[in-house]
Amino acid sequence: MSISLLSAEELIAIRTEAREAAPEPFVNPHEARQVQQILSRRGETWAEHVRGAPFTRRAQFDPTWPWMTSTDFRVLIAADQAVDYRAFEANIKHL
Repeated sequence: MSISLLSAEELIAIRTEAREAAPEPFVNPHEARQVQQILSRRGETWAEHVRGAPFTRRAQFDPTWPWMTSTDFRVLIAADQAVDYRAFEANIKHL
């Protein structure tokens, strides 16, 4: 089982969809906040696994956070939602 609870095919689909979306010229503050919460909850190791690459740069505003693009934001948010939905489905089966 992978660290993200998603299959390789699901991760590839999430990454592809995020890369095909139009790039945003500015950082969406709502997405940035969501990603901060995701990183706090799931950790950088999870984010690197989902992203498919290690973080090699740090954010200028706060070096404790990795540097990311809007595509990275979309990938992490989509993967987080997919994992939460998977956990929800698993819990529903017990009812």
